[in-house]
Amino acid sequence: MKKFPLFLSAIVFVFAGCSLMIDDFKNMKAGTAYVVNHNFESIETEGLYDYEDLYVKETLYGPTDSLTQAQAKEVEGFTAQPFEQSEIAIDGSTVININYKRNYVTLQIAPKGNADGKWSSDERYGENASTDNIIEYTLRYGTPFPVSSLSSSENYIGEPLPANTDEYAFVGWEPAFPQTVPAENTVYTAKYSRDFVSYTVNYYFENLNSEDSADYSNYTMDSAKSVTLKAESGKSTDAPLLSAEDTVGFTALPVENQLADVNSSEALVINVYYKRNIITLTFDDGEADSWSAVKTVSGKYGTSLSADLIPSTDDISRPYYDLSGWDKEIPSTFLADDTFTMTYSKKYYTYTFNLAGGTINGSTSNVTVTGRWGFGVTKPSDPVKTDWNFKGWDSDVPSVFGKENLTFTAQWGSAESIDGLTFSGSEDISLNVSGSVVSVSVPDTSRSWTFTWYVNGARFAQGSSSSITLTGSGKYEVLVIAAAGSESYTGTVVVDIE
Repeated sequence: MKKFPLFLSAIVFVFAGCSLMIDDFKNMKAGTAYVVNHNFESIETEGLYDYEDLYVKETLYGPTDSLTQAQAKEVEGFTAQPFEQSEIAIDGSTVININYKRNYVTLQIAPKGNADGKWSSDERYGENASTDNIIEYTLRYGTPFPVSSLSSSENYIGEPLPANTDEYAFVGWEPAFPQTVPAENTVYTAKYSRDFVSYTVNYYFENLNSEDSADYSNYTMDSAKSVTLKAESGKSTDAPLLSAEDTVGFTALPVENQLADVNSSEALVINVYYKRNIITLTFDDGEADSWSAVKTVSGKYGTSLSADLIPSTDDISRPYYDLSGWDKEIPSTFLADDTFTMTYSKKYYTYTFNLAGGTINGSTSNVTVTGRWGFGVTKPSDPVKTDWNFKGWDSDVPSVFGKENLTFTAQWGSAESIDGLTFSGSEDISLNVSGSVVSVSVPDTSRSWTFTWYVNGARFAQGSSSSITLTGSGKYEVLVIAAAGSESYTGTVVVDIE
């Protein structure tokens, strides 16, 4: 392979780098950048220029401190509003806004067509047209067309047909109604024909809890909604769909219109089938993030939503919060797509400390401590009781609040000073129970021990005997003080004799 000298490689690199900056160089030569926004009026709100479908942003260049050279565009249905040029700032912050207002358009609708029932495009309303009951609208370009595209003109005036209605049929509008207001003034004229065919449109709705069927046997006709219409011979029928209010929860299947034939002897019937919508309910665990994704349940419109279909909440948890339930009531039937989100509350729990005859700061009342799940528990100070020793609470007090209310009861043992005899240690020796016999094990049997026994707070025996025998049934709290020289130890036990 041939190798280029190092300086030639450097030259090639420099020119390659320069080629990347050609566009920037051209722009620098042209001057400082500024922006021209072409803003178009909203469909919904007159005077608001936020219609994004037509928005255009231009970046132009010009000498700093000179005037911008922004130019309005010609756009069908819009008229550019006056605007002012500005001096071009050196920092590129100059912005020119050109607003385009939607033109007002005049629409005229002539439901009666021609006086003789014919239609002609030779004149504005046709030759010898009936000009009474002309409906006129002045609307902005692109806004919704003021009337629907139903095949019957009866929505627009009380009696749209000429006097000889038996001889003529309304067969459409010329031109056809658009979805939105056109850019030009337009006249829409009802068209009538003597060669027409009457036809019936029937509406069928899918049955509840039915299986799909290719022959529509699972659909039932709503006879109250059937209509009789007319179509020009040789043209297709036009079966109108029902209003949204009449078909909540249903969607029309494609309609099979037919060719109208004035010479046919068979009655012309068009059937329109409405299928039940599939309704989807979405369940979201909200801020818990226990589920990896939302859960959904689907069913046909109007069918029952049984409780077993609703996702269980057993696997939802959120630290330091309790479940408060779904954010809205769940319906018993599938009616509309909806989302249900779990809500939470900062629930507080109470721990009650029963002093069992003891006192804290001179009060025998129970002490309550309240706090949120997962937060620390502040225990009350130890209670006191004359001639009794506080041994603790009947169960361990958690360091943090759980998810239930709890009660803790003080446990008491005989006091450390009885009949003027004091002892050291706290349950340093153990007591053994065998039936009604209670015995004590001392740490050093070679020494001489004196045992003082107490039963239910009263002295029971004193001497060298390391055991006592209880008589009679009942519950006994036994305390022993074992003394050897200057040392003393204590032990307690509760004996229940049946």
